[in-house]
Amino acid sequence: MPKRTPLPCTPANCGELFPKCGRVSTYTNRRCRCDSCYEAVAEERRRHYAKNREAVAERCKRYRAENREAVLEEKRRYHHANREACNEKSKQNYYANREARTEYSLRYQAKNREAVREYKRRYVVKNSEAVAERLRQWRLDNPDRDRENGIRATHRRRARKNAVQTVPFTQEQLEQRFAYYGWRCYLRLESCTGGADHVEHVKPISKGGPHMLANLRPACKPCNSRKGTKWPFEADS
Repeated sequence: MPKRTPLPCTPANCGELFPKCGRVSTYTNRRCRCDSCYEAVAEERRRHYAKNREAVAERCKRYRAENREAVLEEKRRYHHANREACNEKSKQNYYANREARTEYSLRYQAKNREAVREYKRRYVVKNSEAVAERLRQWRLDNPDRDRENGIRATHRRRARKNAVQTVPFTQEQLEQRFAYYGWRCYLRLESCTGGADHVEHVKPISKGGPHMLANLRPACKPCNSRKGTKWPFEADS
């Protein structure tokens, strides 16, 4: 769209909102297009919006609902004509409001859990090859996280199989739990290596122990293997 050329206006009342300078234009609703009148109209619109914010928002919402296809088509045309600028603006907006968007996303998923799950299921079915490729690449790039996810999935399956209590927790919460014990094996048996490479259930799942943070401790492989599923467990057993 060509840039608007400033127009001079000779009448003395040019600065009024609806000047009578003789310029007739159906495009501008018979308003003058000189600089001073243009700014006056813009300022009046800003004041009107500030004074009637809720009414304007409701009117815009109603218009978008009644003309959904037309609005979407106009957005598509604008985005196609200004693709680079739109992408750059979206990127800046995303990083500027990242925390707020994350918080909104978490609230929405908690409120619409079933709908989100169904959408993800349909997406995976429709894009199975792309999803599998992304997952394979992620596993190659994050071998440690992939191993941790596999261990947690195994624990969840065992908990469901034994019908024990399960309280969901995140990887960050589990790491905080390990940090509380100094990332050291809590059993400290004779063959202990001191590491924390295993997630140990204090009361084993097979004996009815819950799969929750309060029942988890860091342990090394030798100590975890020696303890096994014994309950109650004593160091000299």
